[in-house]
Amino acid sequence: MPVTCSLHHAESAFCLSPRAGSRRAASTLQGLIYRVRPEAQSRLTAGYMIFYSIGCATGSIASTLIYALAGWTGVCLLGAAASAVALLFWTLTRRLA
Repeated sequence: MPVTCSLHHAESAFCLSPRAGSRRAASTLQGLIYRVRPEAQSRLTAGYMIFYSIGCATGSIASTLIYALAGWTGVCLLGAAASAVALLFWTLTRRLA
């Protein structure tokens, strides 16, 4: 049986894998946040989810616009740039032991 693949199928396959990782990362981050202020879990969760949603929406909009302008190469470069910025931020803000 031949396998047909469209952009929709590719997006679905792409979305399934990162979601599992995103859920694990979200659980880990929430656990770290709860340790800081255990009595404020509901407020911390609300704030975390608001900013998480804003980040997801921003990433979706940006990658859609970049895909329209530069295709998958542009989207990959956008992802690499976002990762580089995150690494730079982490490097500049980490606590030295």
